[in-house]
Amino acid sequence: TELIFTSSATESNNQIIAGLKNKLLQRGESFLGFMGDHASLTAPLEDLKKEGIPGELLSHLPRDGEGACNWEEFFSQNFNQSTSKVGLIALAHVNSQSGDLLPLNEFLPKLRAWFPNAHIHIDAAQSFAKFNDDWKSLDFDSLSLSSHKIGGPKGIGGLVLKNGLSL
Repeated sequence: TELIFTSSATESNNQIIAGLKNKLLQRGESFLGFMGDHASLTAPLEDLKKEGIPGELLSHLPRDGEGACNWEEFFSQNFNQSTSKVGLIALAHVNSQSGDLLPLNEFLPKLRAWFPNAHIHIDAAQSFAKFNDDWKSLDFDSLSLSSHKIGGPKGIGGLVLKNGLSL
């Protein structure tokens, strides 16, 4: 695991998405994100689209009657496992506007099963150090964080890279 200091979580999100652009182009892969996430995720993903990389910004996670994510419905509605060539998944752990918490312990294993070769990036600016998540055990490839969201000074962010990834 490697930590790269940046000036913000926005810079970290932009750096990882831009850093993976050529890999996606070379492999003919697409991206996946959620349109309600912070603009530091959605804007660079939209830029990938403008550069010819296919991808989707999904509108929501379907919920069952008790508010839990309906994973079967989500995957069956949005993906064909045999034909999807998703190379990048970028999502926020906590939505900065709605406060919706993405259950990473449930979601990441399912994403990895469907897209075993995808780079999974988590924007944890709103959630890092606020939940009892065991970040080391979660199966993601990169994670962005922000100092001022956890009581540190403004103007400091971080990009965590796992699995020997280099940009």
